Amino acid sequence: GEGSIQLPLIGRVKVEGLTRREAQLVLEEKLGTYISKPTVSVAIKNFSVTLLGEVNIPGRHIMPSPSATLLDALGAGGDITPFGNRKGILLLRKDEKGIANFKKLDITSSESFLQSNYFQLNQNDVIYVPTNDRKLRESQIDPQKKFQTYTLIFTAISTLAILTNIIVALN
Repeated sequence: GEGSIQLPLIGRVKVEGLTRREAQLVLEEKLGTYISKPTVSVAIKNFSVTLLGEVNIPGRHIMPSPSATLLDALGAGGDITPFGNRKGILLLRKDEKGIANFKKLDITSSESFLQSNYFQLNQNDVIYVPTNDRKLRESQIDPQKKFQTYTLIFTAISTLAILTNIIVALN
């Protein structure tokens, strides 16, 4: 069933919710009944993380190894865009009880980043790269971007007016 594995001799073993190390210990203990000093290696197949925000390829990414780092994930996402805030990356990670925790990371500072427990990724981590101040300033200053915003608003209002006219005409 879901969350369990089937093995010869010991049958079905529930591993859902266990860390790799905990699953390894449970399996070694159960096999110890039949085999003298068994050694079990547990690996996660399809280790994946989700990248959102200012990355070139957002979405869910399968990592080549369960020992993937935040830098590996950013590489899989085609790197941070020029508008990404490298000093305010948010990493969402669920703990053993399923409670979500956020950690703010500055990848320009080795002290806060490389030594962090969040440098090494866990299965199903979510990484969000927020927009930096540069993009916000440019959108306020650049007349072309302002024009695009006004055009989008005008198009939305026009579409709404046309839909309203069609609905009124049908009634």
